[in-house]
This record gives sequence, C-alpha cells and structure tokens, in this order.
Amino acid sequence: GNFIGLNATGAAAAINGMGIDATGASGAVIGGPSAEERNFMTGGTTAIQVSSVGTTVAPTIQGNFIGLRSDGSALLSPPSTNGILAQWTFALPGTVSDNRIVMSNGSPINMLGAARVSGNVIGLLAGGANSSGGATGIRLQNVGQVSPNRYPSQLAGNTIANSSSAAIALEGGRAVSITGNRISGSPSLAGILVKAG
Repeated sequence: GNFIGLNATGAAAAINGMGIDATGASGAVIGGPSAEERNFMTGGTTAIQVSSVGTTVAPTIQGNFIGLRSDGSALLSPPSTNGILAQWTFALPGTVSDNRIVMSNGSPINMLGAARVSGNVIGLLAGGANSSGGATGIRLQNVGQVSPNRYPSQLAGNTIANSSSAAIALEGGRAVSITGNRISGSPSLAGILVKAG
C-alpha cells in the first residue's frame, strides 16, 4: 500500500491535495484484503475519487485507512469533503468494503450508481474508540437505476458511528437492500434517511 498525506512514519500529516484519482479507470482496484495492500490517506478534499462512467468493469475499493494515523490509533488531518467519492453508471455494482474512515465533516462514503457497500467502519479508531463520523456516514445517490432486478445494490454489515447528520442517506434509487448495519452516536436527522427520487 501507499502513504498519501502522511509522513514516512505514518504518525504525522504531510501536504496532500487529492489522495487517489482513478477517473475513467475500468476495473480499478484500490487497496485490497491484506494489510500489505492497504492505502493510508489523510488531508485534502477527497481521499479516493473513482469515476467509471462509460467503462465496462466495476471498481473495487477495499481495506483502506482514511483520516487516521497508519496504526489507526488517532484522527489525523481527515479529508474535508469526501473519504470515498465514487460514480459509475453501468449495471454491475462497484464494491466498497472493509475501509476504515474518520472525518470531521463531509461524507466518508459518497456514491452515485449501483453499489455493494459492506464491512466498512466509520467514526471509530482501530481499537474501537469513538472518533468522528463526518456529517453523513454513507450517502447513496440514484443507486440501482440500471438493471435493478439483475444487479441490486447492497448496503450490509457496516459500522457507522458519530455521524452528525445521518448515518445512512438514500437519495433516490431502487432495488436497494440495507441490512445488518450497526449505527451508534446521535445523528441529528436520522439513523437511516430516505429521500424520494
């Protein structure tokens, strides 16, 4: 993995604009299931941006640490707007899984298009201590619009803590399954906020 926006020790922030920009990438894989594949990102406006509009293979964003020291023990200069910003318009859902994200504001996970979002931890340090979960923990916009019966979107098994507005916001879309997520803290709007669209 890579250290982006951290110094060589992983304990202090360094200058960073955007962590990873995979705009236009087909089948991008950012991170992975092992610690060796994990990316560590702090600072800037957005840590990971993937825009796969018009591509044919869905991306995978997995196992990354965002807004934390490399050992996960403390909040460290989180991105200001998005942890993960992902947009795709083809039917096959992209995968966002097993990432750990802490943010003071904005959306740790902000997605437009079909998605499988699972096992992410938002607003907690690696040892389980409370930190910051951003304004909206997971924001899904217009998901499941392409072949919703064949490729339903799934939001399952995520842990979302300490988001100030809503833990999960579903803004438009169809064929979305939201199951088995753990929500804690005191969001001001709702644990799960659904807006018609």
